[in-house]
Amino acid sequence: MSTASLTAHQITKSFGLHPILKDITFSVNPGERVGLIGPNGSGKTTLVRILTGQEHADSGHVALSPADIYIGYLAQGFEPDPTHTLAELLHQTVGDPAAMEAELAHLGTALSQQPENEAWRLAYDEVLARLRRYDNGRMQTTLTIFGLADIQPDTLVSHLSGGQKTRLALALIILRQPDLLLLDEPTNHLDIDMLEWLEDWLADYPGGALIVSHDRTFLDHTVTRIIDLDPVTHTTRDYTGNYSDYLNQFLAERKKQLATYKDQVYEIRRLKQDIARTREQSLSVERSTTPRQPNVRRLAKKVMRKAKSREKKLDRYLASDERVEKPKQSWHMKLAFREPEHIGRDVLTIDNLSVGYEGQSPLLTNLNLTILVGRRVVLTGPWY
Repeated sequence: MSTASLTAHQITKSFGLHPILKDITFSVNPGERVGLIGPNGSGKTTLVRILTGQEHADSGHVALSPADIYIGYLAQGFEPDPTHTLAELLHQTVGDPAAMEAELAHLGTALSQQPENEAWRLAYDEVLARLRRYDNGRMQTTLTIFGLADIQPDTLVSHLSGGQKTRLALALIILRQPDLLLLDEPTNHLDIDMLEWLEDWLADYPGGALIVSHDRTFLDHTVTRIIDLDPVTHTTRDYTGNYSDYLNQFLAERKKQLATYKDQVYEIRRLKQDIARTREQSLSVERSTTPRQPNVRRLAKKVMRKAKSREKKLDRYLASDERVEKPKQSWHMKLAFREPEHIGRDVLTIDNLSVGYEGQSPLLTNLNLTILVGRRVVLTGPWY
């Protein structure tokens, strides 16, 4: 069972005069699956880069326990050294058995000549342990799962597509068996079978994982805690449960806040009307009296003092922390569709279509399809 954990303590970050993170504090403990959510531009990737040490916070710090844990970080836009081949990347991750066997033979010969050399003995034991951990079957299975097994080992990684690079990055992380995971949009370029496999793998993974994703279904199937990064306050809130649990809690809180705000608006309006009515009553009495009616004038002044006292009370309330702000929309979209002119029944017709590249065998042949008005069609299929 992994004991690795990560703690972010009061992380603050600004770009120029624009704050993006304010006093962010949370932990990812062994066995936890934490989803980090928020709209694009809210600072999720910046926060993850601070957690991995690729960016520096303006204040606050990140603590790892133990300090030497290996973090498997899946970044968006994985760009390995373009001069490396697929085999070289795999050997860097899981080791080259031929090279390890050669190193083991060299160290064995050296130890036979100087058996008391402790440094060589430790090096021999370390290489032997790496060779025993090497599992070619596991590596090939992982490459197959992510649609990479048919790529020739001597293929330069610069020749891979963007989707292949993303899936290769995820495969390398899984093969490295990290102590803790930080995954930034891991579902990009994965088909349904790959997604299901990754969900099952995460369920059995012993370490903690922080997952940045917009895929609600994936978060529902994998995480048990949500950290919501607010783009307005630049702070986070923790919610227990998966994404659906978070959404139910968030909407309930929003509904309650809106109801409280409406009650507050009504009360402020009532107080303002009461103050205005009291002021007008005082002024009306004062205008209708003469110097020979001092008692009435004193009463008018007393009423005016009451109005001013209520004004001060209202001002204090408006400036206090008790006042509830109106909930802000988390997204804004306005669509206007005019009534369409006459539309035919058939929107798209495909008749005996073939798809492929010049000089190669067709990828798809004999495609026949008709899409009718009002239909909703999903196109799915594995990666090749």
